[in-house]
Amino acid sequence: MKALAISLLSILQLSTVLGGMTAREALQVFERQTSKATITQTVAIVGLHGSEQPHRWRFLALDPENENLLREYVLENNTVTGPKSIPRVAGQNLPRTPIFLAAMKLDSTDVYQMADDEAIEAGVSFAKVNYQLRWRGNDPEPTWLATLLSAENAAVGRVYIMAASGTVVHRDFQID
Repeated sequence: MKALAISLLSILQLSTVLGGMTAREALQVFERQTSKATITQTVAIVGLHGSEQPHRWRFLALDPENENLLREYVLENNTVTGPKSIPRVAGQNLPRTPIFLAAMKLDSTDVYQMADDEAIEAGVSFAKVNYQLRWRGNDPEPTWLATLLSAENAAVGRVYIMAASGTVVHRDFQID
């Protein structure tokens, strides 16, 4: 039984190395390696260039001492580094509202499947996905943005999905 448990753990670790890490898996590591205050001040989660799931996730959190700064943490190879301070610049669309992460019902695997379904329906193929979870404008819940990329990293589509309800609220496959 012990050998089976070790084998399953090894498979999970190998799948993380080969296929990246889901947002929920990344969040669990982030929670273990940072403070509760950081978790409650998280305003965005970003994963870039996932063939399905990214190998690196970025977490943005409010800086409790300076409202004009965000703190960026990077999770890669099961290690969180940071924080790095990011100043707010006029005209930037940086998030300000913390995400209630416990209400996040969709993981990035769900977002990938939904975005893939939308792309198939639109007749668009893609090679990679950029993920972003944050509040957008007056949305009633945090929103996932899945930006679909070609092998050359050109955007070929965007799908916006509510993180709690799973509603696709916008899709755009006319990227210029």
